[in-house]
Amino acid sequence: MAVSKRERGASLILFTMITAVVLIPIVGLAVDGAVLFWEKARLSASVDAAALATGRALNTSQALTTQLSTIEQIGQNYFLANFQPGQMGTSVVTPTANLVSIDASQLNVITVTVQATVSVPLYFMRLFGTPTASVSDTGKAQRRDLNVIFVIDRSGSMNTGTECSDLRNAITDSLNYFIDGRDTLGLITFQYSAALDWGPAKTFISGSPSMVSKVNQLYCYGATNSSMALSMAHSQITALNGQSKLNVVIFFTDGYPTALNIGSTADPVTIASSSSCNASDVLAGVVTMPGQSPNDSGPTYGLYVSTPMNISSSTDPSIAARTGCSFNTNSQNMWKDVAYLPAHDAYGNLTDNGYQPFGADSRIYNSGGHLRSDYQSSVLYAAFNTADAAGQSIRTDSTYSPIIYTIGLGSSVDTDFLKRLANDPSYSNYNSSLAKGQYVYASDSSQLDSAFREIASMVLKLSQ
Repeated sequence: MAVSKRERGASLILFTMITAVVLIPIVGLAVDGAVLFWEKARLSASVDAAALATGRALNTSQALTTQLSTIEQIGQNYFLANFQPGQMGTSVVTPTANLVSIDASQLNVITVTVQATVSVPLYFMRLFGTPTASVSDTGKAQRRDLNVIFVIDRSGSMNTGTECSDLRNAITDSLNYFIDGRDTLGLITFQYSAALDWGPAKTFISGSPSMVSKVNQLYCYGATNSSMALSMAHSQITALNGQSKLNVVIFFTDGYPTALNIGSTADPVTIASSSSCNASDVLAGVVTMPGQSPNDSGPTYGLYVSTPMNISSSTDPSIAARTGCSFNTNSQNMWKDVAYLPAHDAYGNLTDNGYQPFGADSRIYNSGGHLRSDYQSSVLYAAFNTADAAGQSIRTDSTYSPIIYTIGLGSSVDTDFLKRLANDPSYSNYNSSLAKGQYVYASDSSQLDSAFREIASMVLKLSQ
């Protein structure tokens, strides 16, 4: 049937009306919707980035309470640099002063909130009386307060060149990554024995004396009693009772563990049958061996007092004086009085926990199956095993969930041990069910500053 001219004209008019009333608004809505979607995505990325930048700024402030406005300004500037007003005709509705807020009222947590509302011009919908639309978004970042115990090797091998001074500088520089007045930091150094040189406190920079001033007194001398230091670090974490905080141990060494404490009520030292020691005396102290390469015919040494030595000390420890004992006159005679090394050190760490297996070597075990006290390998492996056991106690602490980070200096470190201690993901027996730490290697002391800074950055990233 033929269509008349009148009908064709009516159809054209109807199509024009539908286009004007329906199609154009749909196309306009699609275009304006795409603009809003784009600006919403840009806004979301900007508030998230500003929140993270503000969180990082928290980590570089030495006193949070006096620098809040400065830190908020950093967040504001970061937001405005990412979401530049005027682009595509947008404008920020939220006053600049209200963009960033920092809430420190929650126990051991700082929350950064970046909230912004922007006005976006509409290009088609303004024909229908809607010239602009508002979009809002919020970005948040949190930072947990920290309990950090530095466990620092200051043995004699650190005193052959600039190692000791480079170590002091590296530690003090890394302290600036933490928040004085909020984070809690402690310092344990070790050589023949370990000492709590800076009891954990929040005034590590502002205190008088400060942790900085204590670090600057550090002198390197003596053996390497890693197990005592790690056991003390665990005790400090426990005493701080910071379940809502991030608990961290930063362990540094340039060599093998070579010393351990023996003698405790739970596992006393057995006096040798031929010894002239007073049987009523309790034998306890530090046993060590020289260097870290066992000499089958070389001496072992002890018993030294385990009393913590001053951080600036440059002398050998005193002999643990006991009536009639051979080691009173010569520390190399310790084996004449100590029948064998106990199954545990003074902190309950196993001397033969399987990490460094002794095998069936008769020079290591005596006829009774005990660890000999007169063989250097026996002392060395026991020092390794007790340090490993102390690290295991830290890693498996489900109450405080401490994380261990390790730094090794030079060619004499045992990479396997330090990766194992940290539960580094690259370790062959990495345990994914435990907290993941990290091992950082410094080939020489000039790299210590960057190594400590790298560890500090890892800790702070994890705290966010």
